[in-house]
Amino acid sequence: EKVRRKLPKWAKSPHQINTKILKLFLDIESSGENKITESLLMKRFGDHAKFIGNFNQMKIISHKNHAKVFEVIDGYITIWEPVIEIVNDFKKIINCGK
Repeated sequence: EKVRRKLPKWAKSPHQINTKILKLFLDIESSGENKITESLLMKRFGDHAKFIGNFNQMKIISHKNHAKVFEVIDGYITIWEPVIEIVNDFKKIINCGK
């Protein structure tokens, strides 16, 4: 529910770090890359300090985190399965991957 509530707000705030990270992941994924690691995403993001704190909040469930959208399995990042449809709606709103 947190993701459902927050992603429309993220879409309206492209300057937010969490929005930038999710959009970057989706752009990389839409380019055909299917083995996206945290180090690849961080390298493409550029600002390592801002990336680490924000990305960590996007892969855990916590009362005060951004919202869990990522899952890291065997070193590879994927969209967390329970929120895939919500993230797909986010992609449509921001025209990601075009």
